[in-house]
Amino acid sequence: MNILWLTRDTDSPDAIALASYFENCDIGFTISESKTDINQSHDLVIVSNYDQIIEKDLFNIPKKGMVVIHSSDLPKGRGWAPIYNCIANADKEFVVSLIKIDEKVDSGNILMKLRIQKPRYISNDNLRRIDQEATVEIVKEFVNNISNDSSGMVQENANASYHPKRTPEQNKLDPDKTIKEVILEILATNANYPAFIELDGCRVELQAKTIEYKLKDLSNSIERF
Repeated sequence: MNILWLTRDTDSPDAIALASYFENCDIGFTISESKTDINQSHDLVIVSNYDQIIEKDLFNIPKKGMVVIHSSDLPKGRGWAPIYNCIANADKEFVVSLIKIDEKVDSGNILMKLRIQKPRYISNDNLRRIDQEATVEIVKEFVNNISNDSSGMVQENANASYHPKRTPEQNKLDPDKTIKEVILEILATNANYPAFIELDGCRVELQAKTIEYKLKDLSNSIERF
């Protein structure tokens, strides 16, 4: 088995953890940020945190196809900033979906989901670490059972929602609101693009942290379709 991990963040902890895991399983695992690296030597391509369009003629080059990791309860939450939206919308669950690739964004058949109950108040950094741990678990489960071929579950477009790409200016908050009114928006942002207010012409950046929320056993949290 030879796997290509396609991502814009080649140093992400989930990619590094999977590389180590598959090395011990005698499975080839290459990390790349370029879709031009897709070739017939790959049995499987896994796309994670990737922001380029992948042309349809590349889909079937890997022998076992191409799958996508997306951190929302698809078909809800297609598109951008799933971690931000999960926190800002006070979702009770955080879901990582593993789907077949499709021409339309985040619209392929669902193969697996991993569901995690999350606290209402959790920081972006904390949930991102949970996302990475969950991604490792769902990918390991998928690859270890890849011989159990499945066409997956078709997404119901009638139930779909889409989040557009956010801009840093959208993190501007109303200074007249109380902390309770804006705390989820503050927690949902990260240090690179923090929430902020403007007071008397001065930009004041706001960050908040919560007590670290740690995952328990995820083995019973995976749904297969």
